[in-house]
Amino acid sequence: MTVPPSSSRSITSNNASSAAPAGTMKTIIRSCLALIVVAGLLQNPTTSYVQWYRGPRKLSAEQDLAVATRKQPLADDTAISIDASSGIRSDQSETSLQGTADTPEFATAAAGTDTHTHAVSDIVPKTGSGSTSVAKRNDNQEEKQSKQIKQQGRKKKNKRKEKQSSLISGKKSKDQQLESLPPLDSLIGDLNEDITGDVQFLLDFAIVGFGKCGTTALINWLDDHPEINTIPKEALHLPRKRPALMVQKLHQMKEQTLLSQQQNSTSNNSTSTTNSLQGFKNPSDVRRPESMAYIQKYWPQTKLIITVRHPVLWFQSLYNFLVNEMGRSQKFLRHTSLIGGPHKNTAYAHTGKGEFHAILSLLGKTPLNTPQELELLQGFLQEDELEQYWPPPTPGLPNPIFFLDTSQMSDSNETRAAQFRYDLQDFLGLQQPLPPVPHVRPGKDRNVDESLKMDICAPENDVLRAELMRISRKA
Repeated sequence: MTVPPSSSRSITSNNASSAAPAGTMKTIIRSCLALIVVAGLLQNPTTSYVQWYRGPRKLSAEQDLAVATRKQPLADDTAISIDASSGIRSDQSETSLQGTADTPEFATAAAGTDTHTHAVSDIVPKTGSGSTSVAKRNDNQEEKQSKQIKQQGRKKKNKRKEKQSSLISGKKSKDQQLESLPPLDSLIGDLNEDITGDVQFLLDFAIVGFGKCGTTALINWLDDHPEINTIPKEALHLPRKRPALMVQKLHQMKEQTLLSQQQNSTSNNSTSTTNSLQGFKNPSDVRRPESMAYIQKYWPQTKLIITVRHPVLWFQSLYNFLVNEMGRSQKFLRHTSLIGGPHKNTAYAHTGKGEFHAILSLLGKTPLNTPQELELLQGFLQEDELEQYWPPPTPGLPNPIFFLDTSQMSDSNETRAAQFRYDLQDFLGLQQPLPPVPHVRPGKDRNVDESLKMDICAPENDVLRAELMRISRKA
């Protein structure tokens, strides 16, 4: 904004002819300043006076001092005197003038301009200085965004490299597990009859007793867990004195499991190296000292699970199973006494097979050197057991054992049921929790002749029931 030369000459001549009062000069300057501010605000209504006056850039200390000097109010008796040749205000100090002259945001009045023109331009920002600062700020923002995008790209690239590295290491880990599996011929003899190597790693747990105490439901429930593999049906290798065949079956399971894990990790890009537990079920093993001897010799660290049941309920289940599912006739079952009999597994139903505490005492888990313990066993141990297996060796069976009652698998109390599942999970060392036990009764889909089933509470079974209650109280 400039004033025409003619106007400048007229104003100057007026000043020469008659000096205007100091108050009139101050009023004129303030009016001009107000007009300039209003014009700036109209051009950009969102810009405050201070933003328009100073601009968006951060000023230096000297520039701030120069701006502050200009904003100081003038005394009423102070007149503004401008040198037309230098364009310097006489009321400013040398320091503030230096800052004003060196500040690029403020225009310096050209030589020869009149007094009013220079006084106004001394505080007016250069044309386009605000837009230039905004452009620089936008450039800085774009530069920051560009840097952030590059950093994010580098992070994603590093993550991809780490994932690829972990997949490679996971594949190597599974390959190493498969390669580290000892060959079968290094574990058993040429005739597949003798065990020649360390086979402990092949068997993690075994359900060894008792029959008709929920062992089938238990093994099926555990086999559904993703960390468990079991031998289908009952494993009869140990009672048949063929432990090498057991090793062969377990080795085959282990190899198939490792191959399956390797294929799944390749297809799903998984790096999981969870080891699957292997186990089997044979509820007659606990009754057979030769089976337990094999376990103690070849699998001393294998965890054993033993289920028990109330003798009365157990006997009724056993009798009905032999009649309806095994095809035993009532005449065959009753041609011997149902009371008494040996502890070992037989084709008959008799109360001696329900003396669980006498069978468990042969495992040597307790010293059995107190009168109380011996009294509980009085009259329950058979003569052959006393001759061959009594007293039990010290220390006894080294394997850890988990005892459970069949009713725990169908407990309606959720708190107790959850505690049971947690205890068994902890015993087996499973990472994932065990789900609730499904209420499935094995063999219920078979045709059952209800007329052949025993009612243990019937009057004709009072003597039988009394003997079973005597056993339950001792056990």
